[in-house]
Amino acid sequence: MSNAEEHYNKGTSLSSCGDYRGAIEEYNKAIQLNPNYSEAFKCRGTAYYNSSDDDNAIKDFTKAIELQPNDFISYCFRGSSFAQKGNYDQAISDLEKSLSMVPNFPLAIQQLQQVRQMRGY
Repeated sequence: MSNAEEHYNKGTSLSSCGDYRGAIEEYNKAIQLNPNYSEAFKCRGTAYYNSSDDDNAIKDFTKAIELQPNDFISYCFRGSSFAQKGNYDQAISDLEKSLSMVPNFPLAIQQLQQVRQMRGY
């Protein structure tokens, strides 16, 4: 296992315990060691998302998508982050993109319904 993977695994463990700041620090180390580690960007984005830091979450999900264009989970969470910022059009676009890849993804379905309700349709 590489050092990047070790830091990634530590970050995942910390995140699962709700220590999002600690997780972000570990994901930072993993990304420093492997700047193309798409999973580390996605998981760091999720930690930012769970910390209500939508701007950094969007940046990380965007990078994860750049590295892995079929990452339906990053599209879903980036869409949710856009929704939390009130950017509903971009949120709908990302959530629909996620569902175009995995049509029965429950989280994307739920988030899309909520965003559409907020938009009034």
